[in-house]
Amino acid sequence: MADKYALIIAVESYQNKRITPVAYAENDAHGIADILREHGYVAELLLSARATKTIIESRFRYYTGLMGKEDSFILFYAGHGFSENDRNYITCFDTQLCDLAKTS
Repeated sequence: MADKYALIIAVESYQNKRITPVAYAENDAHGIADILREHGYVAELLLSARATKTIIESRFRYYTGLMGKEDSFILFYAGHGFSENDRNYITCFDTQLCDLAKTS
């Protein structure tokens, strides 16, 4: 039987108060987690202060390292994003405006 994993990230408020909050991001993440759990997913939530760049990258490596060929993985993100030099980024709780690409 295949395993199902989900990493659910919601950054509603940021360490840097100059970054605009994202209303209802955490509420949406809880709703998605509930639905995925009903469908047999192991769903981990990373909300605001826990959604640092280090933790997000670590948890992503953890789940993808567990996976076999038949397993499923869902990544859900609610928060700000941007594009730079043809690359897309998601912002993290600890994203720094002066160094966006390297801290996102």
